[in-house]
Parts: sequence; structure tokens; C-alpha cells
Amino acid sequence: MKDSGQEARPFVIFHPALLLLVVTAALLRLALSLYFPRVVWGDESGYLLLGHNLVTGNGFTYTGYPELHFPPLHPLFVGLLSLMTGDLEMASNLENAIFGGLLLLLVFGIAVRIYGSQTAWLTAVLLALFATLTVSVLYWGSMSEPPFLFLLFSALALFLAALEGQRFWMFFAAGAVLGLAYLT
Repeated sequence: MKDSGQEARPFVIFHPALLLLVVTAALLRLALSLYFPRVVWGDESGYLLLGHNLVTGNGFTYTGYPELHFPPLHPLFVGLLSLMTGDLEMASNLENAIFGGLLLLLVFGIAVRIYGSQTAWLTAVLLALFATLTVSVLYWGSMSEPPFLFLLFSALALFLAALEGQRFWMFFAAGAVLGLAYLT
């Protein structure tokens, strides 16, 4: 029975169109990173070198010395992806596409729980096409932003689910994922 005229908000929503939107967002980010010329600069070059050193057995080192400034998770992701691609810049682009696309699932899930289905769809479409997250990160970011945002919103989604479902173990999971975001 509806008490205020609002539709009931289901907690788990899967729709093939959502999967299509996630794949489209990931492919859009990958295509834009391949189409627009960019230069690896700033912190990104350090992250890529650390990732290369991690997967080649040189440890978490930068210029031959152990690195204590950069967080380790983003270089680890890039290093593992570079084993598949053979190119550190392409691995960074691929990481941007994967985590940027998967971010839609989390934002959609949070939005559907708080605002309902219609707003969640609008939010997901806008996020898929939002220029700041699709193009600008290639030029001003260190490319650690997409995995950071993915982990941050994962923690928020877990926290929201823990509050609504009174599953207290999810608070610990949210804290652990938030710790991973910090290490990104």
C-alpha cells in the first residue's frame, strides 16, 4: 500500500539497459583517451613507473629507492593492466575506462535507493556523458581519480545498504573499502 503516492523503491535493480549504459560509458572513455592526444605528465608518470616496477619485481621503488609518497593501489592496478596491454599509458587509459564505467552502477544504485528509479536513470546517463569525468581527467588528472571515485562510492553504497538493512557487518566492509580508496 502506498501512503504518499510514491512508488515502492526496490533495493536490487538489474536492467539490460543499465549494463549497456555501463559498457557504452567505458567504451566512450576508452575511445576518447585514444582519440585525443595527451601527454603523461605530473604524478601520473610516477604512478606508471611505480606500477611497472611493482610488476617487474623491482618493488615499490621510484628512481631506485623505496617510495613513501605515493599510495600503492593505483600503481598496482596500472601495473597489472600493463601486463595485459604491454603499454603503461594504454593500461592507464584502460583503467580509466573500466572504473569510470563501473562507477555508473554504484551511482545508479545509490540514486535508486534515495531518489527512485527515474532520477537514478537520469543520473546514470548524465554521469556516462559528463565531460569532466570523460575527457578532462585525461588532461588534468593523475588518472588515479576513476579508481578512487569507484572505491569511494562503493564505500558509500555499502554504508547506505548497512543503514537500511541493519546489517552491521557492512559497516566494516564500508570502512575497509574506504581504506582502499585512501590507498588509491
